[in-house]
Amino acid sequence: MKYLTLTLCLVVCGQTMAQNDLSSLVKKAKNMIDSMSVKKVDRRYIDVPEKPWHIIVRGNVNQSIVNMRTVGTMAGMDYSAKPHLKTEPSRYLGLWAGYRGLGIGFTKNVGGDKGSYFTVAANGRVYSANLRIHSFENHSPNFDLNSDLIPEDDKDEWGKVNLTSPIKVRTVIADAFYLFNGKHFSYSAAYSQSKIQKRSAGSLMAGAMYYQSTIDYADHSNGDLIYAMQGLGKVKLWQGSVGLGYAYN
Repeated sequence: MKYLTLTLCLVVCGQTMAQNDLSSLVKKAKNMIDSMSVKKVDRRYIDVPEKPWHIIVRGNVNQSIVNMRTVGTMAGMDYSAKPHLKTEPSRYLGLWAGYRGLGIGFTKNVGGDKGSYFTVAANGRVYSANLRIHSFENHSPNFDLNSDLIPEDDKDEWGKVNLTSPIKVRTVIADAFYLFNGKHFSYSAAYSQSKIQKRSAGSLMAGAMYYQSTIDYADHSNGDLIYAMQGLGKVKLWQGSVGLGYAYN
């Protein structure tokens, strides 16, 4: 019995020590973020809100339109098709929570297509980095097709297409920038309200952006759509860019 009691005491002590270590780690992290938020800034121009946490309700309306074109020869005939995929407007609603410019957000579709938005943001004195991931599915896109292979009487049937397997779209956008006058100018004051711009100031900015999108309807049940696109069932897009500009607050 005494061995069992000793074991229980060791377990309780271990849990208490782990909780204390975690609490101490969280406190150190908060103190470090608080000090970094005002480090090397001119407090006559930039200050921080008294309350460090921000909880924001977010919503948006999104609609996706994709225009594609395919040409070639099929069954001995010249072939030209211009699919036009247009989704219904989708409504998103969710929350964003942040501490001193570091935040995370998630919004979920409440009308229209099934989908979601996920965002991560880090806004410091001279830098800002953001990641946004948007995913959604659509079972019934508008599909306007103009092809010599389809008789004029049959073209009206290619309107709103009901798909057994939905079109899946996933978009990733990552962007970051650097401020050359972080001592007097705060981008976070306007973007996330994690800073306060007490006096007007501006700054030269350098930024970069990466964009990736995938449109996937390659399931075998979408054979007619894939056939109309000459075997194309998935589209992948990549884009990168850099920029230089000036901001004023």
